[in-house]
Amino acid sequence: MIGAHHVSRASVRSSSKKTTRVLNVVVFREETSLPKLPKVRFIACRALRIRPVKTQLRVAKETVYDYLLVTSQNALRYLKWIPNAKTWVFMGKATARIARKRMKRNSKDYSPKAVVLKVSDSRGILDYFHRIREMERGGQKQPQPIKKIFFPRSELADKNTASELRRLGYQVRICYSYRTEILSVRRQVLQCIKKFGSIDAFFITSPSVLRALEKSFSKAEIRIWKERMLFIAIGKTSFQALKDREFRRAVCAPAPRIMAMVMAMAKTLASYRD
Repeated sequence: MIGAHHVSRASVRSSSKKTTRVLNVVVFREETSLPKLPKVRFIACRALRIRPVKTQLRVAKETVYDYLLVTSQNALRYLKWIPNAKTWVFMGKATARIARKRMKRNSKDYSPKAVVLKVSDSRGILDYFHRIREMERGGQKQPQPIKKIFFPRSELADKNTASELRRLGYQVRICYSYRTEILSVRRQVLQCIKKFGSIDAFFITSPSVLRALEKSFSKAEIRIWKERMLFIAIGKTSFQALKDREFRRAVCAPAPRIMAMVMAMAKTLASYRD
């Protein structure tokens, strides 16, 4: 029987000063996207299942939006109908690369402008639209035309972003294009502990992953993770979710990439040795 004492044992080992051995890192994402490194053993753990929403908001062809806001690859991948939009705003280069192909297929009658934001959280999105709004006003006090944003996203996504955009004076039309199912990761994580004896770090790729951990482990086990396990967040949103839940050993990667997360882990473990 593998239980809380195994969680405790693995966590204690993860804080060991001896880091010459191969590091065991649990990454909550698909295995195909993980690099191969000589001193790091990546263990892929599936925490989420993405499902398309069958009944989606359909937009009339004659309706033209000022902005199509794309914050994730899945938001556009599972969107059935692409609306006419003057400007496509992408959050991050990876999202832009996936979206550009569909952008070409659905933009035969018009040429939308593409904007790639170098941000990994909603704060950066709000800052961008706030700057746009200020530029449009140009110091004028009279009311400006209301700009329309089409915003495809997950059913579980945080609703604060849309609310803040409306507060800035935008008309926001939300379309839920996919849903994120939270899976149990207990069996996968405990099998990893049993097989390798220790886990050195958890790589958190979205706040939903933390919901999967909370769903899979008891409160006592989560308390052990919070005190002893090293958590590397892929971006500011995931990092903030860790801080809000009071994970003591939480670190934010300098860029939303696996290799950046590895660098953050190595730097953190080195600081523990010093």
